[in-house]
Parts: sequence; C-alpha cells; structure tokens
Amino acid sequence: MRVISLDKIPNQSFSVTVDGDRWDFEIKQAVTSMTCTLSLNDTEILSGQRIVSGAPIIPYRYLSRSGNFVIITDSDDIPNWESFGVSQLLIYANESEIDSVAGSTLERPKLVAYALSVIVINSLSIVL
Repeated sequence: MRVISLDKIPNQSFSVTVDGDRWDFEIKQAVTSMTCTLSLNDTEILSGQRIVSGAPIIPYRYLSRSGNFVIITDSDDIPNWESFGVSQLLIYANESEIDSVAGSTLERPKLVAYALSVIVINSLSIVL
C-alpha cells in the first residue's frame, strides 16, 4: 500500500505513477462532499464520483484491474480538503493487496440476488 499526498486546497489536480500506471486525479469540493474524476493511462474511468471515507474510490472492479484508492479519515468523518494531510490520507492498494484484505474497507461491493422478484442493478434493487 502507498500513501499519496493531498494538498490542503479545495480543488486540485495531480498525477501519480504507481506500478507502471499513471493515474490523473481531479479532486473538487462539491456542496457537501468531495468528488473525484480519475483517469488511468489517459483513459477516464470516473467523473465526479463522490468520495466516501473508507470506501473504494473506484466502485467496480471492472473499471480498474490495476488497483484502487481509498481516503481514510479519523472517526469516518466526511472527507474534507481542510483535513487533507492532517487527519485524512489517500491510500493506494494494488489488486494483490486488496485480495489479501478481503472484507475490509478496500473490498469492492458485491451484487447479491435477493429473489426472483427483485432486479439487481449495480447494487441497487428494484422490487417488482
């Protein structure tokens, strides 16, 4: 795992190379949260994704086979630029590190089929 520095400013863009892949970040302050636009090797994979403490920034495994990022905060506080580098850290974990800590905050969401009368779409269910 690798800690990536975040500047203590509300809107920032930066690139980081990890395991031979270049990740381009745009982190912005939204009304009540922080959002992230993320590109991997010049291919945009997320745009305006809400950042949630302890949750993978890339929500689905098919979007990146290279690894994932998570912002860790004290007491699961809402990520806030004023605490970047103080009590909030951006962490990168590659696929083997994610697999070794399955069940933790780095694990991606799984689809669960509840019954034949329920349609599951990206972890959202619609009851018929």
